[in-house]
Amino acid sequence: MSEKQKRGEEVTRRSVEARLATQFDREHCVLVGRATTGLMLLFNAYEVSGDVIFPAYTCPSPVYAALYADATPQFCDVRSDYTIDPKSLESMISENTDAVVPIHMFGHQAAMDEIRSIADEYDALVLEDACQSVGTMPNGDPLGSFGDASILSFGAGKPIDVGTGGAVLTDDEATATTVRKLEQQIPVRDDDRLEVLYDHYRELYYAIEDLKEVTETAHQLFEPFPSVFRELYVRGTTDELPGHVSPTLNELEDEIAARKANADRYRNELEDPRITHPDPKDGTVYYRYSIRLPTREVRDYIVTYLRERDIHVSTLYETIHRRFGSEADVPTAERLADETLNLWVTSDVSESYVTRCCETIANALAEYDTHDTE
Repeated sequence: MSEKQKRGEEVTRRSVEARLATQFDREHCVLVGRATTGLMLLFNAYEVSGDVIFPAYTCPSPVYAALYADATPQFCDVRSDYTIDPKSLESMISENTDAVVPIHMFGHQAAMDEIRSIADEYDALVLEDACQSVGTMPNGDPLGSFGDASILSFGAGKPIDVGTGGAVLTDDEATATTVRKLEQQIPVRDDDRLEVLYDHYRELYYAIEDLKEVTETAHQLFEPFPSVFRELYVRGTTDELPGHVSPTLNELEDEIAARKANADRYRNELEDPRITHPDPKDGTVYYRYSIRLPTREVRDYIVTYLRERDIHVSTLYETIHRRFGSEADVPTAERLADETLNLWVTSDVSESYVTRCCETIANALAEYDTHDTE
């Protein structure tokens, strides 16, 4: 590759990074191969080696980043909006805590002011996970602009969806420079190999989840996952990523509008009193529209009913603290794991699909009532 070609690629990458920095009211942005990679790079750049506190209700990916940086994950409870409970955080943060990772789960706004205040007392970093909250603007300020640094994801279903990749955002030039240097040392992984690894990951993951219904100790089988599947989570940035992200940024405003409209439809059309809707805070852009049902039994009955009729839903997430050896008391996270049902809001979801989904949920609840009285 000629020097001219290299400079051209660098301009393309830097121009996309500049757009993202502006979008999220940050001074600097560094593209990364995956958001997990970006968080690991931030841990390394800040030389985090002690405890890192996560919400117990989340996916394992950000926790893997701490393990890859040789830090120790700890877990606190969440509020009913799936984000870190400041009271739980305050009860467990200590002098050993190097960082707190607030996650704006499903697009909900973590209590950043309270979290920052608590973290500051212990001189702990606040590294903001805005992977699921692109477009959410509390008081006009974008999520992703509140922490010492933050990460974005461009994975499937995210508001900036190119199927893979992510970004690190920061206002500190030295941090950005260090992250960029470290990122350049990470190899770009072979796509075919990643696909094979992901197929095995998914097969094993769901097998263990099924086994958890048989034995409570099944979560121990997740212990080797971070090491065995490291290539899925720690990977370099492809030359193609900037070219994929740029047009998606051009469509971001329309994507955000569609998500808000679909969320409003679910809110207006799902009227059963047994359904708990998310608190409609101003400016929220949902990754998924998460409703809650009274019990896991009711939730699971509805999930099966919907999937049998080709309506896509998810039950993300289970609490994950035990798979990392934690026995933390997280009652709200446990309850949310039992009750949550996630509905699709992306721009490819039509108004008629949302209406059919709502009608089918109503039918499922009616059939459950009949089934429950037999």
